[in-house]
Amino acid sequence: MKITEKYVNESHLEEVYQLLHKGEKLIDLDLENVKSVLVGKEGILYEAYKDGGAENGAFMEEFFDTVKKMEMVQNCTGILFNITMPDDDQLMMEDMDIINCFLKLFEEKNMMIRWGLRVDEQGSQTSILMICTKDKQ
Repeated sequence: MKITEKYVNESHLEEVYQLLHKGEKLIDLDLENVKSVLVGKEGILYEAYKDGGAENGAFMEEFFDTVKKMEMVQNCTGILFNITMPDDDQLMMEDMDIINCFLKLFEEKNMMIRWGLRVDEQGSQTSILMICTKDKQ
C-alpha cells in the first residue's frame, strides 16, 4: 500500500475541505471540523487508496497499522480522517471495530478527533484521508 504524505497548515484549509467532500455524506466533516484541526496548527495529510481486490478490513488495518508508527501521528494533538467508499462496497461492523481500535490509541491524550464517512456514487476506490496536526512551533 502506498500512503502519500503532504505538509498542511491553515493555508490549505479550502483544499483539504474540497478533498473531504467527494461523494454523498454519511458522517459529515464540515468546514468547522476542518478549521478546528488546521487553524493555528501544522501537520501531515496522509492519503491511501485500496487496491482492487483487497478487503476493506485488510486495507484499513494496514493503513492504521502503518500510520500509527509515524512520529507525527504519535505526537499529534489533532486528527481528522475521512473514509470514502464506492456505493457498492459499504463499511461493515467489523470495519468499524478497526476504526475504534485505532482511536483507542488516543484515549488518554487530550486531543481533538474528527472523522467522517462518504459514499462515492462514481464508483471510485475506497480511500482514507487522514490529517494529523499539532501546534505550530
